[in-house]
Amino acid sequence: MISSESEVDIFWTDGIPKASNCLIVTKPEFGAAPWVAISGVIGKREPVGRAMSKFHYQDVYNALPDFDQPGWPIYHLENEGEDWLVMVIEYWRPISLNPEQSTNTWIYSYPIVKGICSIFKKEVGVEHLCYATTTSSNNIFPDELYPQVKRSRTYEYNYNSGRKTNRKVFLLPPSWLFPYFFSLMGGQGKTVFTGYKEGEGVDSLAADTLSKYFRDNLCLPVSNEHMELAAERVLEEESDDKATVERMEALKTKALSKTDNSILWG
Repeated sequence: MISSESEVDIFWTDGIPKASNCLIVTKPEFGAAPWVAISGVIGKREPVGRAMSKFHYQDVYNALPDFDQPGWPIYHLENEGEDWLVMVIEYWRPISLNPEQSTNTWIYSYPIVKGICSIFKKEVGVEHLCYATTTSSNNIFPDELYPQVKRSRTYEYNYNSGRKTNRKVFLLPPSWLFPYFFSLMGGQGKTVFTGYKEGEGVDSLAADTLSKYFRDNLCLPVSNEHMELAAERVLEEESDDKATVERMEALKTKALSKTDNSILWG
């Protein structure tokens, strides 16, 4: 089954689930804390849907047998009588502080965020949307402008009524666009964040802090075992990145040397 809105399609595996709550994280964050924390919630669950758009920053190449599914996976779970959607943003269009390029980011992001929020609210029945992140983006600026916050606690900013932290945070597009757009549509949207420590492949303290928020505030089950497995995968992928890039560059050079130009077909 497919839900379509604006320039977004969500491909559901077995009908449209119903859930009143939604939690969103981005996988490729520095320190990987949101991804490690949400892995403890997802566990071994398989996605119930995938969000796709022509505006996604999606690689058009793939490989077998290690096929990489496009789109952002969406999971469904129930705990203590509450139904939840969990969406993992597995990639995001590269972001630049250059004003002209930032405008392009808005053009590509707007239809994706609007479409997903609309589908979640109208068809799934989501009433509360929470985006979880860290303050890794604060490191772009001097401490006097955007100082780091504690990694041992979480902070909330509600875009409707509710708690509004006075901590200074430099928000990257998905961390405010999703909850803010959702609030404009009549739902309850908020950004929850914790601090960040530079130089750690996995910011374990930040991950533990977010997982505690998921468990204590959102009443979601969290598996420490699956968090540890996710952290191990992040570190393994990080150590393999350089070798993979070098290998792919070598293969590309070898392949292109056999043709007169870089057009593969057409």
